[in-house]
Amino acid sequence: MVTSKMLNVKEIAELLNVAEMTVRRLISSGRLSHCRIGDRILCTERQLADFIEASSIRNEVGVGA
Repeated sequence: MVTSKMLNVKEIAELLNVAEMTVRRLISSGRLSHCRIGDRILCTERQLADFIEASSIRNEVGVGA
């Protein structure tokens, strides 16, 4: 059962402040998990949050020092 909202490409692009083509490229490269229902490309809020977390740059103390 789906417990989080499903987002379409336009909604994802708006949330990330990027072009819809950028979202489509992230999906086709496998970096952003998604599902297809008919011709619709959808992503759950959880999948988007996981992508953002995985893409975040971590500034850890002691790294490179």
